[in-house]
Amino acid sequence: MKLFVKIILLLAITANASAQLPHHTIHWPFNNVHWDNSHFLAIDPDHYIIPYLVAETSDIIVEDFVTDRHGNNTGAISMKSESKINFSSNGEERFFGLTDGGIVDAMTISLWIKFDGPKEEERILFGAKESLSEPVKFGMSLKNKTLYLKRYFEHPDKSIGVAWDYECFQPGAFDAGTGWYHVIMVFSRTQKYMRLFLGKPNGGAVYGPGADTNDNVPGTATVTREFDGRLIWIPGIRDGLSDFDYWFMGDADGLVFDDLMIFNYDLTLEEAKALWNYQKPGSSTSSTARVAEGVSEKEQEEAETASQSIETENILYPNPASENFNLLLALEEEDEVRISIISLSGSLIEQRKEQVGAGHHYLSIDLPSNMNRGVYLVEVRGSATDYYYKTRLMIE
Repeated sequence: MKLFVKIILLLAITANASAQLPHHTIHWPFNNVHWDNSHFLAIDPDHYIIPYLVAETSDIIVEDFVTDRHGNNTGAISMKSESKINFSSNGEERFFGLTDGGIVDAMTISLWIKFDGPKEEERILFGAKESLSEPVKFGMSLKNKTLYLKRYFEHPDKSIGVAWDYECFQPGAFDAGTGWYHVIMVFSRTQKYMRLFLGKPNGGAVYGPGADTNDNVPGTATVTREFDGRLIWIPGIRDGLSDFDYWFMGDADGLVFDDLMIFNYDLTLEEAKALWNYQKPGSSTSSTARVAEGVSEKEQEEAETASQSIETENILYPNPASENFNLLLALEEEDEVRISIISLSGSLIEQRKEQVGAGHHYLSIDLPSNMNRGVYLVEVRGSATDYYYKTRLMIE
């Protein structure tokens, strides 16, 4: 019990720290838990599935899910040459689900990408266009090590004008070797600019004499950049973007995508850097939680060991289940918990509340008689504490 209490304290510390982080609107986790074999599911800041938001997938199978940047199995999606994620499959959702029409004043896109090395072919990180048959009219792509802002100038009649691929970083963007890069794109309609932030792996990239592609750099001093940024004075989100019915990610062979987050405002430099610092590998935001300063390595190791032991105590069993299942809950203090059974499409199947005392408790949950076979989510949330647990349940 002593170790379990430490985990709760660490989670509380993390929750307090995260309160100062930017507050996202939509989160696309890109993990196997939030995929129903043909769609990715979005969740809100409270980890609830957003029922009306789904992203249709094509040429994605269960074997494409790989280890994410925090070491969680099947926590990220490895893209193939023909893999697609369509965020506008219902024909209405735009800006990755941020609005169902019209325009937005500002938006921030945060995406983690595992880079497997430079390739000659262009790989689309995200794109927007009016129809499937048209080229990408707005978006971001990667070629070799360079990030390009893609935009088509338009004539007054909305016909395509001149294509523009703007090189966002020089000499390169993904220039710190293979690993996890954090791309944060900030668009502002009213200010007519785009800010681009980039977090790099392996301690960053070295610039200066002997490090750049230009051997004529004077002097001897070099600088290492692990977090970089650019301000690009262009119309970021302009009126024409409201006509784009097709928002997607794809044609990104070899790249791994993890945790796409959408914000309904423009992040500042300080907010973007705080987000990167909090989410980067080694600063886990998963159940074990990131340890704040002042907590010893021994305490962290004990907490992680306790977390692993709790996770192997068959919190939900049997699984698969047919008529009922059991829950083992471990609470630091008494609380009323809400137990929800949710379909992968976001529909609430069953919900009940239970008053649970401090310590370990078993609950038996009867399944509705009309439940179909398949995979469901079971979510347990405290009302007065931050207790939260979610897992998959197979009905046979």
